[in-house]
Amino acid sequence: VQVAMSLAVLVVINAVGHTPGPPANCTNHVDPPTACRANADITQGPWGNGVPVANLSKPDQISHCATLCCHLDECDAWAVHAAYTAGWATNCVNAAHPAGQDCCLLKKKGWRMGGADPACVSGGKSVGPTPPSPAPPAPPAPPAPPLPNGGGPCATDWDCSLGGECQNSVCVCDPQFTGPHCAVLHLRRAKVDNGLQKNSTATHTWGGHAMLDNSTKKWVGFFSYLASGCGLNSWQSNSMIISAVADTPDGPYNQKMTPVLAPWSHNAMISQHPNGSYFLFHIGSGVPVRPESNCSKVLDPFFPFPAGHPEPAAATTHVSESLYGPWRPALGVPGLNNPCPFFFPNGTTLLYDRTSVHRADSIDGPTWTQTPTVVTNGSMHPEDPGVWRDGRGNFHMVFNANSDHTNCKAGVPCGGHAWSHDGLVWSRPTIPAYGTIVHYDDNSTVTWDYVERPQVVQDTDGAPLTLFLGQSYASSHTLAIMFCQAGDTGCVTTIQ
Repeated sequence: VQVAMSLAVLVVINAVGHTPGPPANCTNHVDPPTACRANADITQGPWGNGVPVANLSKPDQISHCATLCCHLDECDAWAVHAAYTAGWATNCVNAAHPAGQDCCLLKKKGWRMGGADPACVSGGKSVGPTPPSPAPPAPPAPPAPPLPNGGGPCATDWDCSLGGECQNSVCVCDPQFTGPHCAVLHLRRAKVDNGLQKNSTATHTWGGHAMLDNSTKKWVGFFSYLASGCGLNSWQSNSMIISAVADTPDGPYNQKMTPVLAPWSHNAMISQHPNGSYFLFHIGSGVPVRPESNCSKVLDPFFPFPAGHPEPAAATTHVSESLYGPWRPALGVPGLNNPCPFFFPNGTTLLYDRTSVHRADSIDGPTWTQTPTVVTNGSMHPEDPGVWRDGRGNFHMVFNANSDHTNCKAGVPCGGHAWSHDGLVWSRPTIPAYGTIVHYDDNSTVTWDYVERPQVVQDTDGAPLTLFLGQSYASSHTLAIMFCQAGDTGCVTTIQ
């Protein structure tokens, strides 16, 4: 019978201060109860003349004695005797223990097998080749080489994702895009304090969008805000829309924080119509669909609406002549899931949802036609479209390619980019084009679990200026990161 040297046994052996566990190449065997090994006892060395084991349990006595034999080259067998009385075993039988005690006897080769002895358990060892040392851990994988900035083969600008130009059959990327075919978003390092992070007023938010107030030259952002200190898991009960002001498009948005729409409202998206009015698109109408949770047990600063801030009437789209309100329902606009608008100068309106675009001659319809855009493909379920038209007149869409987390695991970049000449017929998307790996201007890098709700703020020439994202299910804040601009150095992506 082979004795297994369990971890628990070895802990006991070490605790009593005798010896560590057996070498890996030493195996011990216990004899059947009909036999006990005798003679050839070792009488020299620290473990000669017997080793007292009375302070151990019977199983631990056996394990300990067998382990000692493994550590002594000349030892070939062992025996544990209860109440051993032979006077030669002076470590076990002495003035302190004249009647003897439980004793481990180590034996050289030449022992003989005796008959049954109810006070004896014995065994022997066999030594095999020393096992090889474990292989050293593999070195960490080298970082992925940076994406090439253009250089992919092309026949037309379409082959360059409309994020650059095809020159001499090679893609040349705009500063805001990178990769061999200019499909990946090219960004500056994010400011540590950007967007709408946790502060004394806003605890959790989930994405936003902003527009420049030409009268003040400040940026007014609209954000999905989780009232009463709740996290994103309470979005269907506690999400409302607030506005906040910043000096730069990437924030921080920490000025003039104001309630705009009550729960339940979510996925704020602001856009200016050619007539000068501002349209605020969202899901939810500002009417609760389930009871609000109070996660912080303190009065929220924005809900119920404080005095001086009347609560707008319920609707799925609101309109105002000012970025600061007051807001009223916009009539004739279909309520869509994750709406994102685009207005042509003549008022023709494209309104995008997760997988289609709705077109009408005017924002109030009356007739809307529907065309598919990015189609669900296998595990890829798109949501949260953000659409803009660049300075060449081409359209771009960024979206979350991971609705329901069926396409990518936590931490894996999973943002899509598609492109179009007319806003109606779209390319197959590039995934990932943006993602979860955020590089900050203090040279730190954080891989967030998920980023969603991509929205893009444009410069006056139509170039993408700032990327807004909902950041991390755990922390639930809003990122705002500047796009790379001409002349910038050290730009990065969020996919590596």
